[in-house]
Amino acid sequence: MKERDVVLATGHISADEHYAVVKGFARSGKVRVTHAGEQRGGPRLSPEQCAELSNLGALVEITAMNCQSMYAVPGKSIDEVVGILRAVGPDRCTVSTDYGWASAGIPRPVSGFLEFLEGLWQMGLPEKDLVAMASAVPSRLLELPFA
Repeated sequence: MKERDVVLATGHISADEHYAVVKGFARSGKVRVTHAGEQRGGPRLSPEQCAELSNLGALVEITAMNCQSMYAVPGKSIDEVVGILRAVGPDRCTVSTDYGWASAGIPRPVSGFLEFLEGLWQMGLPEKDLVAMASAVPSRLLELPFA
């Protein structure tokens, strides 16, 4: 992975496995902690754990899917998601949807992302932070130009 300069996305692994991967790779490669606060398929990381993993060198992905109730598992409130984002900081987070697959009640990607960003903004996150997490940080991770 280092040789090819690719991003390692942690996927659906446990919290302990996240720590092992991040400690073993993040200082010398690119790691994105995926599904960070997710209650269903993710590691159920707390805001403090997300901040700790980012301090070890990983970027933390927070998805709109965190806020969706699904499969009898309640979603997080937008306030809880904002707590994770604030604990980590906008320069070490990416935001996305995890939408785009067919399931009852899952928004379409574009409208769902807009709703998610609007909710974050209404909770007091500055527009510059939203732009950073949605565009600038992912561009930096992929070494793409960002204007």
